[in-house]
Amino acid sequence: MVESEGFQEAWRIGASQWRKYNDQEKANFWPVREAWKTYKPVGLVAATEAIDFPKENEISADYGELLNRFITQEIRFRVLELEEEIRSSSGRQKQRHSNSLGVLYARNGLYDDAIKVLKPFVDGSGAFPAAQLNIANLYYLTGELSLAARYYRSAADALSNPASAHLGLAMVENKLGNIDAASSAYREFTKHAPHMAERYAYLSGNNSEMARASQAAAGERILWEIEE
Repeated sequence: MVESEGFQEAWRIGASQWRKYNDQEKANFWPVREAWKTYKPVGLVAATEAIDFPKENEISADYGELLNRFITQEIRFRVLELEEEIRSSSGRQKQRHSNSLGVLYARNGLYDDAIKVLKPFVDGSGAFPAAQLNIANLYYLTGELSLAARYYRSAADALSNPASAHLGLAMVENKLGNIDAASSAYREFTKHAPHMAERYAYLSGNNSEMARASQAAAGERILWEIEE
């Protein structure tokens, strides 16, 4: 039975069948009620024992593992391309390709893999500013706010356009409840990205209706840096 193989295998088989029969113009969705008109449902004997549902944390862990495997499978070809580019390059170009791989992992929720790729390029005299910003984003998303603030500040000092770094720092300070510091970082952000000021107005310290609306709209939208 397909269901015994897990969701990922069921998805693969289902997608394969859909492509096959769609090419033959035979694919369709059949409502259960309509299907019952042709194939009468078989009556079920009432269960004598209660269903033993798995615990919520077990479901969450299994789902997370399965989702990571599914995502890894979906992006594998791009990962292989970037890994080959990293192996065949050096210096600044190697940093750029590594940063691109880190962002690919990050955008797909593979934060541990992203941090592992970016970490060699965020400290010392040869640090890559875009990687500093992106690892700061990752630390922000994983709740390591002191590390996030550290790398946002490093990126702000090094990037030619530090708007994203100031925005990240404002988000950190806002999450820590440091409203004045968040407002100060937000003002620096708007100097470099005035066209985005309204979108993140909730970081300004202004409790206006527009600011509250911007928080609902922006959420925790992260700005990733591909190249610098």
